[in-house]
Parts: sequence; C-alpha cells; structure tokens
Amino acid sequence: MHIPSFTYHLNRLLFGNLFGILLLFCFLLFPTDAQSQNLNEGFENVDDLFSSGWVRINNSEPTGYGKWQQDNGNFVAQSGSPNSSIVCDYNSVNGNGNISNWLITPELLFSDGDTLFFWTKSYANIYYPDRLEIRISTAGSSTDVGTDQYSTGVFGTVLYSINPNLDTTVGAYPMTWTRYAISIPASANGFNGRIAFRYFITNGGVSGINGSTIGVDNLIYQSVLTGIKDETSLLWKIYPNPTTRLIYVDATSDAEYAIYSLSGKAITQGKFHAGLNMLDLSGLSQSVYLMYISLDNGKKSVRHIIIK
Repeated sequence: MHIPSFTYHLNRLLFGNLFGILLLFCFLLFPTDAQSQNLNEGFENVDDLFSSGWVRINNSEPTGYGKWQQDNGNFVAQSGSPNSSIVCDYNSVNGNGNISNWLITPELLFSDGDTLFFWTKSYANIYYPDRLEIRISTAGSSTDVGTDQYSTGVFGTVLYSINPNLDTTVGAYPMTWTRYAISIPASANGFNGRIAFRYFITNGGVSGINGSTIGVDNLIYQSVLTGIKDETSLLWKIYPNPTTRLIYVDATSDAEYAIYSLSGKAITQGKFHAGLNMLDLSGLSQSVYLMYISLDNGKKSVRHIIIK
C-alpha cells in the first residue's frame, strides 16, 4: 500500500491554507452582494447623500447651474422638517434647451417582488409642465447615463414616467404630495444595479415653455429578501392573505391605514382600532395591493395584500 510522504501532506496543507486565504481575499475585494438591500431616505440632509453612494449628473444642454438639491423653500416637505425634500428645477438648463438631470440611488440587489415607494409633487405643472422618469439599470455599480441630453446609458429601462407627455392638465403631475409605489420587474431578479430619477424636460429653462420645479420625499426601497425595518411599535397581523374578499387585521394599537395599487393609485383609507378589525375588499380586482400603516407619532409600516 502506498503511504503518502510527509512532503505530500505538507504541500497539501500549505496549498489548502493558501487557497482559503486567496478565496477570503476575493470575497473581501469583490463582494457578491450590493451595498444595501433597503433604502429609507427622508432627505433631511441632501449633501450627505453624495458621500454615501448616491450620484447626481446633469446632462442638460446647455448645462445650467441647477442640480438635485435640498429644497430651498418651494415646498413644505411631506413629513419631517419643512425643507427635508430633494428638488430639481428649470435652472438645470441655461436659458432654453433640453433638461436631463439625474439622481441615482446607491447600488442595490434586485429581487422579483421588491417595491420602490416615494412621494413627489410639482410646483407649477398647470403652467410649466414637469416630467419625471424612474429608470433601472442592472449593470452593477455603473452610473453611465451617456453624455448628452437624450442618452440614457445603462438606464435604458423605464419603470414609470410621471406626466410622460408634458401635459398641463390638473393631476398630470400632482401639485400636492402624492405617493407612488413601483414594483421591480422579474427581469431584474438577482442582478445588482441602481435606480435613477431623471428630470427630463424638452424646451425647458427660464426662457422655455416647459418645466417648473419638482420635489421628491420619503423614498423607501423595500426588499423581499430582508424586508424593511418596521419602524412602528404597532404589532398587527393580517389574515387571510391572499384573500378573495374579507381580511381581518388584529392590532394592538390604533392606527390610520391607506391601501394603494402598485401604480400608486389610492384605493381606500380609514382607521384601525386596537383589537380585531374587518375590511371588505370585494370591490377590488385580482392583484397585489399595498397597505400603508401610520401611527400618530409618524412611524410607518407597509404590507402587501394579495386579492385572488
């Protein structure tokens, strides 16, 4: 019987340890997961965003001095301190031209079923129409949006567009804070990438006919992998879920609720009382809805409701 030599065992031990060290080094140098699974951004200090993974790029032509920045008094924020929202406006372009001003999130790991929530409003859409595109890239940490006012780089997929035709009709771009909920498509499942907000205005600027000011506030990216931290002290259960008509909500505290479609349309709202509550959802079509819970102290929570 052949007995391996001492040298053989020594080489195997050294090689095994070396392989392990190299493998660990690769994991440290090239992490396999995105920087964050969830975002919960209230825009209390916009300047801090750009040292924590957020990126802003102004490809407007001719480029003006405007950028995505802390609100300077156009709006009262949806919640938080009065100026705690991020805004972009017609000064993105110099004089008259096409605005393409980008706000890009940190890198995320996308999963089918993730949801992006945010609130937005326009300052004067009925006079100078605004448009906001929400785009997605599955190209990892890349922030390539091209080099001109029409290019989109790796952000070729539009998840949603608010007022795509630059209409001035009431509600085309809401002029009161309105909440949107956008689902991440199944095609992005398992990819790392970023989400971009593009303020995109043709014939805009101080001497143009389009574009005023938009604000974005209280952005939440909710991952189905890790879930978002539930900031409420409310303990509550929903059942049955999925349901065909009735749902029961067992809560330990009073709370207000609102139900939205995945496109952000408000469906119904009301108040839960401590104890057992019943909701009749027979008027809703088969789909996934979002129940938004809010306590008196401003803490919030979100749940998916499935109507089958």
